[in-house]
Amino acid sequence: MLVGCRFNFDPLGATGDANGDARGSNALDAPLGPTRLIFTTVGTYQGSLGTLATNDALCTSLANGAGHAGTFAAVLTTTGVDVTARIPLSGGKTILRNDGVIVATDATFFTAAHSAALDVDLAGTLLTANLFAWTNVEATGVAGASDCAGWTDASNANAGVTGSLSATDATWADVGTAKCNRVAHLVCIEL
Repeated sequence: MLVGCRFNFDPLGATGDANGDARGSNALDAPLGPTRLIFTTVGTYQGSLGTLATNDALCTSLANGAGHAGTFAAVLTTTGVDVTARIPLSGGKTILRNDGVIVATDATFFTAAHSAALDVDLAGTLLTANLFAWTNVEATGVAGASDCAGWTDASNANAGVTGSLSATDATWADVGTAKCNRVAHLVCIEL
């Protein structure tokens, strides 16, 4: 039961809302129980990302450096390792971008549809360029089949699965592959 909370839901973000937000929002006027932060890195990286632990440490360092305590993980995996095993979302939390907009809940994050796109950085700023993130993840959390040779390759000989940061459908996780010499962001989520 929601008490003293109001949020505006516009899954397409196209019509605006009662708060006058031109893009529409799922922004909360008051906190909605326990929450989990999600953000996209400002930096972009080639496919030679390193180990999953290295990328998780990068996400944690970026968040902690911006004043957000806790541990964070990159929404990223290698072939054969389902991201749901790496990132257990079982706390019944609401997943919010840093601008206060609801993306999903723990129960709905690894599904085809999100309430809002992942195109906002740690400062709450809308990203407008290179709106792709390395993932190797299907929307259901199952590992994809292309991970730039275990995230070790930055050449055009291999490819990695990327997600669309501007999408709210299944392409948030897998919009296709990009050659590993291309650059893309990382999506980071609080554990």
